[in-house]
Amino acid sequence: MVPADYTLQRLRAVIAQAKALQCSEFPYDHSQQALERVLAHFRLLAETMESLGDNSSTEVVQQQCAIATRDIHVYLPLLGFILRSTNARNAFEFHRPFLRLAQDVLRPHADGGHVDTCLVMSSEWDFVPYIYHDIPMVVAVKLYEMGRLSSGAAAEMAGVPKPVFLGRLADYGVATFGLTGAQLDRETRLA
Repeated sequence: MVPADYTLQRLRAVIAQAKALQCSEFPYDHSQQALERVLAHFRLLAETMESLGDNSSTEVVQQQCAIATRDIHVYLPLLGFILRSTNARNAFEFHRPFLRLAQDVLRPHADGGHVDTCLVMSSEWDFVPYIYHDIPMVVAVKLYEMGRLSSGAAAEMAGVPKPVFLGRLADYGVATFGLTGAQLDRETRLA
């Protein structure tokens, strides 16, 4: 079998699997939206492969085959992650609070609105590429920003020394020394 034909066959198999997943019952729209994006991506790859003709250069065909093969390798686990987002063992009641936290941390806007933040929760917590590695820091920063934790307690929660925590606040859009008088008094007492 010609490599381009084999790659196209694999792309069609991924598309068929993604279409089958569309029949799943999704508890919230974000999983379905993620699935639609993955499906659109693979349809585009398949269209590109189908557009290659006998007159296409070998290098172009090889490059498209490599791109498609890489993307299949990368996206197949994501399809499994999306499928497991329908699992009844998931804590669906946490979706809305976690989504708000993600929106506040990842895409805050001055007007209080949130744009394009989606959250897919799955029963597969050990899927490392899709777990934000800095979750303890993100949660600690948000709780500190909300005034629920002192900088020392937040640093402890994040697992870093207090100076490191204070130094990284700007990375998350939180002013290091934007404390009110009451907050400064509290920080002084708790230090």
